[in-house]
Amino acid sequence: MSVLPVAGDVSPNEKAYYLVEMVLNPLNLKHPSASAHEGGIRGMHRWQIITVNRNGNLAYHYHRLGPAEMFPVLEIRIPSYWEYSVAELQDAAAHIRALPKETVQGKQAEIEPQDLKKGWIDQSEQQIYANRRRSTLAPGFAKQR
Repeated sequence: MSVLPVAGDVSPNEKAYYLVEMVLNPLNLKHPSASAHEGGIRGMHRWQIITVNRNGNLAYHYHRLGPAEMFPVLEIRIPSYWEYSVAELQDAAAHIRALPKETVQGKQAEIEPQDLKKGWIDQSEQQIYANRRRSTLAPGFAKQR
């Protein structure tokens, strides 16, 4: 098992590789933002993980955003591939978080298939027709090529 390198501080002008915001359970992780009498952070929290370059290797900067209940969007993933700075990625993530919940969930619903079983059957039938060199032109009408 390898240990992931951690970047302590990141500069806002530094180029980043990737930004992810997700809900994680830190399992009573000791974190500087938690006071000593709390005994660490408990429960599900939203974390912002930024991937940056440290000595030619990918390193991860973790930033706790707060309790998971405060964020309606489940997860945000923004690839940058060294094109955008840390500040630009954080601004983009803040913009996505500010969108109404219905807007973001509607966009997620468009991407996800509605019925996996029906989609799999349709894909299987299309593959069979392609193997037989047959085209379906309309319901009940097919043409052999």
